Amino acid sequence: MERITVSKHQRLGYVHIEQDSEFVGKTTGLSVYCGLNYDGDDIWAEALDKKQSQKGLYRRAMYLGLSKDKDYDTAYTIDMVSVDNAYQGWGIAPKVYRKLLKAKPDLLLRAGTVQSPGGRYIWYNLAQFEDIVVFARAHNGRIYPLDTDHDLKELCLAHAELYDNEQREYDVFACAAR
Repeated sequence: MERITVSKHQRLGYVHIEQDSEFVGKTTGLSVYCGLNYDGDDIWAEALDKKQSQKGLYRRAMYLGLSKDKDYDTAYTIDMVSVDNAYQGWGIAPKVYRKLLKAKPDLLLRAGTVQSPGGRYIWYNLAQFEDIVVFARAHNGRIYPLDTDHDLKELCLAHAELYDNEQREYDVFACAAR
């Protein structure tokens, strides 16, 4: 995986609740919904602030876009995570990931191959939940538990570099503990 930087300033606006969306729970005072995109291969999730509404529209605090993984049949890759700047620092993203994984116990999330500091921090925090399993899979198929680097606030492997590894030999996944 590679490290990247991205702009933190985002406004996600107001949206209506999609008719075919599924309510998966509440976290940090926000309502979390998910659904399938039109082609059925992509999943989206969003956290809405129902206290902040305008004419039937709710303020979107976070959006998460997932696509069916090309390499792993049962996995979905995280393509985009956006948190409205008014909600940044609330720790919403790992909690939304967790809600989604708990609501969809067969779901396997795969981290993107490039991650911003915020993305690395999301996975670091996700690994703190006892009911979520975060692990690395080597390209030879071997599974490795991940550690957390508390100084860098990111995941790490005991025996190898996880980030900025030129061979890109590890993929990172998360699923609900069984």
